[in-house]
Amino acid sequence: MQSVYPVPIATIFQNPATGWFGVSYHFEGRQPHYVLDTHLTLDDALRAADPHNERIWEEPSDADESRLLVSRHFVNGSVEWRLHRMRATGRSTKS
Repeated sequence: MQSVYPVPIATIFQNPATGWFGVSYHFEGRQPHYVLDTHLTLDDALRAADPHNERIWEEPSDADESRLLVSRHFVNGSVEWRLHRMRATGRSTKS
């Protein structure tokens, strides 16, 4: 079931000026509403963006070399997936 409730897109990037890694969140077609670029390693940024491994990460397909990973979906069955499904349907996800 595809959620009609918008899932925030998470992007992990590297700031070319500082070399530090960061995370930004935005909804499709909108400017980022949260950006933090204070992580020394890619692993640190990934842990900050997805501490419970609930997102599906992929490499971006565009030419922006500062973007390293993008997540547009949650793992099926994860807490975030269930919350978005509940919001979309207006009911509990328990059977």
